[in-house]
Amino acid sequence: MNISTAKIEIIAPQEKSERLMEELQNIGVMEVTCTSHEETKVEKTDEWEEKKARMQFAYSFLTRYSPKSGFAKNLISSFIPQPYAFYYNEIQEIADSPEIDAVIRECINLEEKLNALIGESTKLKEDARVLQKVINLPITKENKKSLQNFSVFVGSAKKGKRENLISDLRNEVFSFFYGENEEVFALVYPKEKEDFFREKIQEYEAKEEDVFWEDIPEREIEKIQERIEEKEEEIKKQEAVAESLASHLPKIAALVDFYAWESEKFQKLNKAEKTEKFFRVTGWVGENDIERLQEAIKKSTDTFLLQKITPEKEENPPVLLRNSGIMRSFGVVSGVYGAPKSNEPDPAPFLAPFFALAFGVALSDIGYGLMLIGFSLLMKKLYKGVDAFFNLFIIGGVFTLFAGLIMGTFFGTDLNANFRIFDPSTNPMEVLILVSVFGALQIFCGLLIGAVWDIKQGDKKAALGEKGGFMAFLLGIAAFLISGMQVFLFAALGSLVLLNIIFSKAEKPLLRFSSGAGALYNVIGYFSDVLSYSRLLALGLATGIIAMVVNVVAEIAMEMIPVAGLGFVFAGMVLVVGHTFNLLISTLGSFIHSARLQFVEFFSKFMEGGGRTIKPFSKQGRFVEIIH
Repeated sequence: MNISTAKIEIIAPQEKSERLMEELQNIGVMEVTCTSHEETKVEKTDEWEEKKARMQFAYSFLTRYSPKSGFAKNLISSFIPQPYAFYYNEIQEIADSPEIDAVIRECINLEEKLNALIGESTKLKEDARVLQKVINLPITKENKKSLQNFSVFVGSAKKGKRENLISDLRNEVFSFFYGENEEVFALVYPKEKEDFFREKIQEYEAKEEDVFWEDIPEREIEKIQERIEEKEEEIKKQEAVAESLASHLPKIAALVDFYAWESEKFQKLNKAEKTEKFFRVTGWVGENDIERLQEAIKKSTDTFLLQKITPEKEENPPVLLRNSGIMRSFGVVSGVYGAPKSNEPDPAPFLAPFFALAFGVALSDIGYGLMLIGFSLLMKKLYKGVDAFFNLFIIGGVFTLFAGLIMGTFFGTDLNANFRIFDPSTNPMEVLILVSVFGALQIFCGLLIGAVWDIKQGDKKAALGEKGGFMAFLLGIAAFLISGMQVFLFAALGSLVLLNIIFSKAEKPLLRFSSGAGALYNVIGYFSDVLSYSRLLALGLATGIIAMVVNVVAEIAMEMIPVAGLGFVFAGMVLVVGHTFNLLISTLGSFIHSARLQFVEFFSKFMEGGGRTIKPFSKQGRFVEIIH
């Protein structure tokens, strides 16, 4: 239901401002949009922002060390996040407790230690990598004295430039080492020619590796590996400490939201218009929530003014969509499309029967309907707060079950012919006609909804001309197809043209006649819309064919394994995995294409969309759900 919204202003004593904003946030029905030209800084804003940032850091840090869930649970949680449940007074007690501050300080120290250890370990690994490439360099403690007048350069260059450098210095260098396929190389040269060698190294764009060793590379690598192991062991110890602190994640998440609410409250106060004694906030609220809002304000002060004000011309009033029961589930579908404009109807109640029918026809299998219902019921039990989402698939499963009864299919197998009304595999034209009639009926309903809404908005010409003409056309075509009498065909075309001419918004006669001609051209678009519903037949056939293929593969697998009992087990595994996979991809396809029919073929007949939903100033958290 699209509930009308009103713009209001609230004027109250300055000393009651914080308490009043708290009550507005508690009730959560008003979108606060006050914008003062001169923003007044409230000191507490920075304090809350700093606290929120500290909590966000700790939450992000400890999340990396929290117990890991399985792949399936992580996948589902990414789509259906499960908030932590707290009473509001519990969160306040956590905020007042010094326990979490100590955890935050520990998290900061741990991150510093871990970053340092990881950096040191990385540097050691890089040193070992470079030494490994020049492992044959003959520098030992024994011959160190003999090399005291020499310098050692270890670096890298592009292979072509490296070869040219070595060739150019061959007569000057004491020794050089490099692998056939390695960019890293080493040069041993007299110290007295340091400047000459450095110029040549720079000329060939060689990059010196940041590594130094006192022993031969083999023994130096062993020492480095020991140090790496020490660092890795210390990292594990620090990570174990972090894992123990991860038990505080729910409380830290609660404080992230708590400080965000407090910060937002004072940000709104910053933008409120103020005088020496009073302050003023403006915003949007649903018409039927104004009385509740007044009662909430009375909890903070008896001295206030709440009244409706006229919006500015450029303002776009938000919409308040409020559905209950089954309609909440279909609001999930319409929500994907976006919000209607403030002067358009809520599409959820209108799309409900058509989406459910389209979904059922697209899936159309008794077994898959039962599986979808069972899976959705299980997910509702495991994941709280997402009933509307899974109820949608329970409804879809019920319609899939009935469509499967009509089509006579159970996991891709044919039921007794007495149960079947339509057989898309042997007589697809019957089903094509069925889905086309369904499409024409939905388009007609869309035009009817649009006409009624236009009349409510005072636009009778649009209702009787464009929409009325096409409704008359569709009725005429239906009469022609049922009776076969050509008079109904001519009546359909005639009523389409005449109604568009008579109720055209154009003033000049020539433009009125062009409206009639344009309506005839638009007939092609309406036939295209009806044909779009053939995708339901294609989806149903694809689901059935894949299900039959799974059954055939299972049968072949059972015949190929001669061991008694093992063939049945393997065939059972093929059936479970195959049908589960088919259910997942077919359900996804049914949802997407059924929704697409609503968005493109149905919604376009009575709404433009592009509105915005009201964003109440409330205590709606990212991580926390407050228990009332």
